[in-house]
Amino acid sequence: MQIETSYCDNVKFIANLKDHIESQIFWQGVQEGDRGKLALMLRELGPDNVLFDIGANVGAFTLAAASRLPGGEVHAFEPWPTHLERLSANIRLNGFANIRVNPFALGKEAHTAILHIIDPVNTGMATLYPGENGPNSPSIKQSQISCQVLDDYVREQDLTRIDMMKIDVEGAELNVLEGGSETLACFRPKLLMELNPSHLARAGASVECLFELLRRYGYSIARIEHNSKLTPLRGSGDLIQHQNVYCDVG
Repeated sequence: MQIETSYCDNVKFIANLKDHIESQIFWQGVQEGDRGKLALMLRELGPDNVLFDIGANVGAFTLAAASRLPGGEVHAFEPWPTHLERLSANIRLNGFANIRVNPFALGKEAHTAILHIIDPVNTGMATLYPGENGPNSPSIKQSQISCQVLDDYVREQDLTRIDMMKIDVEGAELNVLEGGSETLACFRPKLLMELNPSHLARAGASVECLFELLRRYGYSIARIEHNSKLTPLRGSGDLIQHQNVYCDVG
């Protein structure tokens, strides 16, 4: 069942009440686990900022950001066809003209891949790395998608600023950032990421490798608390399962 609702000061949103994330947006105005991250994003964005929403899903962060960027824009990346269709519908519902939708994933190299839905009631867990048993693990649905490289996209769009990137890609975070070395060095965007050590491990990565990359570019790393306050992380050992982190230079 899909019902129109609103959140974040009257941003319109079509919620699928059978979906874990969207039902929370309908009943609470936000997914509980993202409450602090969403509040921090809206607090840190300036009216003319450029945001990359990498793993946009059906648009909860994209729409909220666009509503606060009268002179800025959102570049939303979402490869799953059903999510892409519903993201576009939510954008039309709000009449936003400051969102660019990109129907592909981002990674460290350009290629095609198989994206898996592994949970019928939490499609936000769409992943390139479906389970502990590797790429042959059972998935409910699959789709062949295109992966592009962050730096290539930034050059093609001839962008002169990127102020923030929200990244929620179920284990592919390191791949995304490795494909964005020029972007990180040039623009130093603030980063909002959902990290899960087990998801990174499925992708052949680790929290340690990710933190090492971030610190090479001068980033400090903090955990985003439920109330949107920040707790500095000294090392990967401070990170527990399924945490939202904020990374900034300075």
